[in-house]
Order: sequence, then structure tokens, then C-alpha cells
Amino acid sequence: MPTYTFQNKNTKEFSEHYMSMSELDEFKKNNPDLEQILITGPIIGGTSSSGGKLPEGFKDRLREMKKKHPHGKGIHQV
Repeated sequence: MPTYTFQNKNTKEFSEHYMSMSELDEFKKNNPDLEQILITGPIIGGTSSSGGKLPEGFKDRLREMKKKHPHGKGIHQV
């Protein structure tokens, strides 16, 4: 069942409620002081904690692969 997050319009407190989508409309009608809000999860970025830099050992392997396969399109010189 989905979890829905609401904020009380008067107290500004948040609350979570578990219910089916078919129950949601009835719940909103019976609780006019609650406003449904959207809470998003964390987003994972495309960079690493080391600033997105590749380790030198990995770069060495890429250089070796490029030497062995100079016309390879998937290996870029680093």
C-alpha cells in the first residue's frame, strides 16, 4: 500500500498515512484540515565522493587497452 504524506494546515505538523489509492479521495474529503504534500527520495548523483576522478591504476589499464586496440571506439585515452 502506498504511503501518503500530509501537512496539517493549522499546526504545520506532518503525518504519514498508509492507504490504497481508492481510499485516498475519501480520506481527503473527511480530513479537510490536512493537505497532501509530495515527498521525494534522495537522488543519487553521477559523481563519486572523490570528485569524479578515476584512480591512476584504472587509467593505466585504459592506456594499455588503447595501445593494444588503437582503433577501438569504446576506449578513450585518459
